[in-house]
Amino acid sequence: MRALLGGLAMLACSCAPAWAPWETAPAQAPDLTGSACIAGPVPDDTAAYLAQLKQLSVKRYRWELRWAAVERTRGAFDFSSADAKVNTLAGAGIDQLLILDYGNPLYSAAGAANGDDDAYPPDDPADFGRYVTALVGRYGATVKRWEVWNEENSGFRFWKPSADPGAYARLLEVAFHAVKAACADCEVVVGAPISVDYPNQGVVGGPDFLRAVIADGGVDGDAVGVHPYMLYPPCAPPEGGPNLCQVWNRAEVSFEKQIDSVVEAGQGRPFHATEFGWATFTPYTGAGAVTAELQAQWLVRGALVIASKGARSACWYTLSDDATAGQNSIAPEGDFGLLQHSGAAKRSFQAYADLFGGLELRRFVRDRGAELGLGRGEHALLFETRAGLTTFLWREERTAARELSVRLFGPSMATQPGWGAAPGVTVKGATATLTLDPRPVALTSAHP
Repeated sequence: MRALLGGLAMLACSCAPAWAPWETAPAQAPDLTGSACIAGPVPDDTAAYLAQLKQLSVKRYRWELRWAAVERTRGAFDFSSADAKVNTLAGAGIDQLLILDYGNPLYSAAGAANGDDDAYPPDDPADFGRYVTALVGRYGATVKRWEVWNEENSGFRFWKPSADPGAYARLLEVAFHAVKAACADCEVVVGAPISVDYPNQGVVGGPDFLRAVIADGGVDGDAVGVHPYMLYPPCAPPEGGPNLCQVWNRAEVSFEKQIDSVVEAGQGRPFHATEFGWATFTPYTGAGAVTAELQAQWLVRGALVIASKGARSACWYTLSDDATAGQNSIAPEGDFGLLQHSGAAKRSFQAYADLFGGLELRRFVRDRGAELGLGRGEHALLFETRAGLTTFLWREERTAARELSVRLFGPSMATQPGWGAAPGVTVKGATATLTLDPRPVALTSAHP
């Protein structure tokens, strides 16, 4: 990628744009340079982990300091393990988005009665507020982004025994004021709900849940969290449509619609995509599979859609597979990593590094689809990148391949994030000819 950037710079020295003035992003377009994020746990041994994050050019890390882990005795907080992780990430120049979660059996009768389960919320939100005050009071000078809970509409798993918008509204209000009292310039993110509904599990979709939270007390937050996942286990592209593995018999909702719906329900607040991702797995249906190739393609396409909507964070879940990888064709929770459990890189690792590191998304400029005469299932998004102006082009799997001629903004080069070279793409000056493919092509014109 360094060679590519150098080549583009040399071209830019001697040539001007061939057919149009150089474009810039709209003045209100969000800055994307700090949005490259990974979500997941932080291991105790962080040396190798930090080296991998550096390879990816990760700018932000979303993780949790569970209440039950830092307060095991009433009124006594132990931050010894947390201190090391917070300080190590901060020392590496990685911004942090910390989740305030979950309950604590010390303060929940139901949690204590059900095997000390911390997925039950506290009986009194004020107790959660004291935890928030302790945490933000200790780390607020370093950590400036705090997310209140995680997937709180998934009651059977994260807010037991069932989701409760009114109870979450009260807890969110307490947490918001506790964060601001301890750190006035800290950002409070409304906990990301699962965007889509799961009727078989009694999960109300994120937009409806947020509207119920607002109706029962409002939303105290500077931004909203969004988890634009496909129906679980995810086996559909970010543009939505049919489930390739035939796990679900309904059309999947696109990332764009999921984000728009949650942001609208959150009354137009900015948003962080605090998780998105696909597990590499072969489903129990025997139909289709999410291969390493598909995971990499969908990572790039999903990240581009999220970035085009102005996300403050685009957090891929997660860096590495765990020890259960490959063992579950129904709930492949351990298979979402960019790395195998052995440490070997999947194709998606390089795709992430190329997109967020080599090219480095900076601002979204516009959708070029209409200008280029693209049809349904064909996409062209223009971004300002570190290298210049980059047009990303791809088609969805259900759309037929066709050749396309694309006018650019000066002499350009073609790459494919995750694959490097872009075979089959011909670039002559400021015009590229290619066949649209599900694997996105990046056509970059250097700064004039």
